[in-house]
Amino acid sequence: MTEQLTEFEELKNRLAEITDLVKVAGLVGWDQRVFMPPAGGPVRAEQNATLSRIIHEKFTDPELGRLLDSLASYEDSQPYDSDEASLIRTTRADYQKAVRVPAELRVELSRAASLGYEAWHEARATNNYELLRPHLERNIELRHRYVECFAPYDDPYDPLLDDYERGMKTAEVAAVFDELKPALKELVAVVGDRDAVDTSFLNGSFPASEQKDFALRVLDSFGFDPTAWRFDETVHPFASSIGIDDIRLTGRYDEAHFGDGLFAAMHEFGH
Repeated sequence: MTEQLTEFEELKNRLAEITDLVKVAGLVGWDQRVFMPPAGGPVRAEQNATLSRIIHEKFTDPELGRLLDSLASYEDSQPYDSDEASLIRTTRADYQKAVRVPAELRVELSRAASLGYEAWHEARATNNYELLRPHLERNIELRHRYVECFAPYDDPYDPLLDDYERGMKTAEVAAVFDELKPALKELVAVVGDRDAVDTSFLNGSFPASEQKDFALRVLDSFGFDPTAWRFDETVHPFASSIGIDDIRLTGRYDEAHFGDGLFAAMHEFGH
């Protein structure tokens, strides 16, 4: 048991180092979407790719797999929902999936996503889809290659869905929507028959600075430690957890329309 406790501590130390790197990558991604000058995109893509390679190589290290195998009996000796058993079990599942993905593919996925974001940013600003098209095609191609790492599968979307809902199958999601669809169609029909709500008061002139000030006052009222989060502007709002006391929130504002910015801020704060 003493040896297994030592190995469990080693597992936690390895995962802590990997988590630190993942959070650094998250910080780099946050900077890209909030403060990075536009010309920095290509270099940032390489930085993201380098971090992805290091993280992937550390997580797929055979020594990590050996630790997980060695800790199987320790895992079985702990309550199923204990921190110890849960950490070993979920890490094993992540490890078994990660080792099926070549490092170069993981690197290319990161690079393409980063370059694609910059292309989307420009395409959105200029309303020019053709700027995004080759990056979208590249990302879809890479995702197909990623999916093939997990063949055979019942549905090509299964490996992608599993990244976010472990064990969930596309067929299960389809069954849920098949159950919901009739009721949702009925609800839409009922709402559609009602008189339109007058939202004209939301249209006008609302300076972004004043919208942000109002949003911050609303977020402050939620009661979280004000020294543990910050709120900045970006093109597409998101929330990022760099650490338990380092939460990055973002929003955007339409000066001709009030409401979207506030609700986006509250939505991201909810994360």
